[in-house]
Amino acid sequence: MEKNVLANGLEIWSTYFDETPRVIVQLNIEGGRLLEDGKIVPKGTAELLASAMETGTALRTPTELEKEFEKLGVNIGFGANSTGTSITLSCEKEKLDAAVALLEEMMFKPRWDEAEFKKGKSRAKEGANSSLRNRSVGASNAWRRLMNGDNALGTSVLAEDYDKVSMAHCKAYYNANYAPNLTKMVVVGPLSAAEVDSKFAFLKQWEKKNVIVPKPTPAVNVETPQLFGVKYTDADQSDIYVGFKSLPYDATGKFFQNSVMNFALAGNFNSRLNLNIREEKAWTYGIRGGFSSSYKDLPGTYTISAGVKARATDSAIVEIIDELVRYKNNGITDEEFAFTKSALVASEALEYESIGQKAGYILQMANRNLPVDYADQQLRVLQSMTKEQVNSLAKEQLNLDNMVVVVAGDLLEVQPKLETLGLGKMQVLEPTGAGKIKYLKAGSTSLPKKKTPYNPPADLRK
Repeated sequence: MEKNVLANGLEIWSTYFDETPRVIVQLNIEGGRLLEDGKIVPKGTAELLASAMETGTALRTPTELEKEFEKLGVNIGFGANSTGTSITLSCEKEKLDAAVALLEEMMFKPRWDEAEFKKGKSRAKEGANSSLRNRSVGASNAWRRLMNGDNALGTSVLAEDYDKVSMAHCKAYYNANYAPNLTKMVVVGPLSAAEVDSKFAFLKQWEKKNVIVPKPTPAVNVETPQLFGVKYTDADQSDIYVGFKSLPYDATGKFFQNSVMNFALAGNFNSRLNLNIREEKAWTYGIRGGFSSSYKDLPGTYTISAGVKARATDSAIVEIIDELVRYKNNGITDEEFAFTKSALVASEALEYESIGQKAGYILQMANRNLPVDYADQQLRVLQSMTKEQVNSLAKEQLNLDNMVVVVAGDLLEVQPKLETLGLGKMQVLEPTGAGKIKYLKAGSTSLPKKKTPYNPPADLRK
């Protein structure tokens, strides 16, 4: 592993990998939608700019550029999300010089084609509108806003947002925010560090810029279990999200250890939740849950999600919460703990074998400024964890008093039953995630309790 920081601030991380003749290059320019204030820089600018960067160059039409890709067997792509802009390149080593020349052309000689820009905007608007008809998207939009707040991390770009973006906005964003000092670059393939330095020498001419990426304000903390809904009339299934805000990312501390703790509960096909909701009850095709990180040191989330039969919505939520309560109170079994250790140790050994996995691993390392051996450190932590540690984490980290439940589905059918569970009145949000949110006082609601014995309606398996 080699790290080289250029005078302009760009970090180049590279590793020699000769098990394939292919070279993968990934660049991440920090910023993305975080640099859109919604006024001077409209929402959606970063995404439409990334699309424009792919549609030809000042020297080639989009068709000519595509033909060059096909001739060389090269893939170069641009994309943007909430926190950054990505640039990827993939090709055989023998074609790398030609591919790098195309990359330089695309990065520094954009075409700024107004007709292609309008086509890209039209596609983005169509995608934004059509996605909202998807029940899982509506549930996800509501969930992200509740967990992350009214910022780039928690809100979606809508068709009306794209309408406000002009080519002039994209040019201004490009000139101000495509900066080497915000960029991490990863190169994986049969190349020495000296070859990487030579072949990507053009990046040394990229001018440093004075850019400050604003940090989002975290969402309001939930102090008591709450229920939210998204209306999809006549839906035969409900999309359920259950969880809470959790710890920020850390490579080897409690954030990482929580993934070990969660494995038996919701982190694999043989987890308690999947065996219960899918295998025993047949209410879903699959249910998963896990801890995920957020931007830099912002709080992460614990999220359980599943699509379940509409008639089983309330029953499924009762079962999910009962499994969480029992795992928190009683902990993991000896058999589950042994399986967790063996399965995770085996998966760690295979996780970074392919060239793509290595590139992703290094980019994670670069973006979070992690030590080169952080995967080895994680493995040592995993191997040393005890059953008692797992049980202690379950008691401490399963923050059930801060639970949020989101249901997207036919609210006319499911809302009355859900409001009897103790989670309070359902607050209904739009499929975009928009809507008024009232945060209830601590202790004003409670978790639903499973009846003993609990016999859900017999027809729920049908």
